[in-house]
Amino acid sequence: SPPRSKIAEVVPLVKLPPQLSVFDYLVTPGQHLVVGQLVEVPFRRRMVRAVVVRVSTRPLQPRLRYHSVGAVLTANPVVTEGQRQLAAWIAQEYLQSLATVYRAMLPEWPRRATVGTSITAFPPLVAASESQQRTVREPSAPDCRLVVGIPDQGREADDEIALILRQGGQVLALMPEMALAVALHERLRRRFGEMAQLQPDRRQRDRSQSFWQRGLSGSPLLVIGTRRGIFAPLPRLQLVLCHWEDDSSYRQSDQQPRYDARLGACRLAQVTGARVLFQSPAPTLAAWARWATPQQATAQDPAHLVPVQLVDLRQERYDPQFRWLSVPLREQLRAAVAVRQSGLRALLLLNRKGLAATLRCRSCGYTPVCPTCGLPYAYDPAPPSSGVTADDLRCFRCRRSARSASVC
Repeated sequence: SPPRSKIAEVVPLVKLPPQLSVFDYLVTPGQHLVVGQLVEVPFRRRMVRAVVVRVSTRPLQPRLRYHSVGAVLTANPVVTEGQRQLAAWIAQEYLQSLATVYRAMLPEWPRRATVGTSITAFPPLVAASESQQRTVREPSAPDCRLVVGIPDQGREADDEIALILRQGGQVLALMPEMALAVALHERLRRRFGEMAQLQPDRRQRDRSQSFWQRGLSGSPLLVIGTRRGIFAPLPRLQLVLCHWEDDSSYRQSDQQPRYDARLGACRLAQVTGARVLFQSPAPTLAAWARWATPQQATAQDPAHLVPVQLVDLRQERYDPQFRWLSVPLREQLRAAVAVRQSGLRALLLLNRKGLAATLRCRSCGYTPVCPTCGLPYAYDPAPPSSGVTADDLRCFRCRRSARSASVC
């Protein structure tokens, strides 16, 4: 039988297509590698950093030429088991390269300084002990709940966070924007002190390394961040709070890797046993479908919800006083103008192009229609100050225009 050698499967931290992510390297005698370590390997005629994802002993392929692992940059793993499973899930679910996911997850470590043949190693990373690490279980149904209401209004979760921190656990709080995350961090830091940490930008190397080391140590920690917060190294994660679940900023679609932090939080709950609370005054339909079960959904005070009134204009258009604004809207506008000294404001949103969506005769109901598209013309006259008497009826689909008739 062919000789067996120790092989390390690594993911280089470089730009790679989705079909190329994991590469095999020989482990030289004297090297002790574990899954999650950061190493340096030769790749495309240069030395690059890589993450070890598997170490096995098997026969070598006779037709292949193997390179050996270079330097071992960290003595302990730099990613937890939960992070590795999350990265693999994102790569499979969103058809992303595993290398791209790890590049977005890990901070930018300081460059190694070389003096002659000697190498200045990375500062040691303190890993969590076996008693501190939370056991990673097999994926099962995640414990996710939907809380309907304004997030962070009643501070109901503060007591639960305090209990988890006293027990030595870790908590992750997600916000859709950095400004909201900073405000939440300032409030939580007044109560929890240094245990409340704002996730730094990955380009801030010194702060990122300190933050990464503290998370891997398994010490009690409350991390506040944006959608990148799901990449935080939290081996003892017990609770994830996702504020303003309806915000689309949780979905990263403008750069690689593409992912949805809300679904990523559920995946973390599957592999770590943590609970996830999604909070929003107006949850998305997907959130209602996924998590709003009778056992999981918790309805708060309806007074926190924004009242919405639907007015059927088809019932009001037969009123001789009809002016395209419904009676309830006119009453609310008059009330806002009457008490403007109190600071009330009114905001009208026009979700159409032109001055009016259609032009309709109030006597006979005639509406000009585009002969090409069959759609009603939009009324889009030129400003009176321009002095231009051009066509004032436009079809925004085929760009056809016409003049409105003065007499029906």
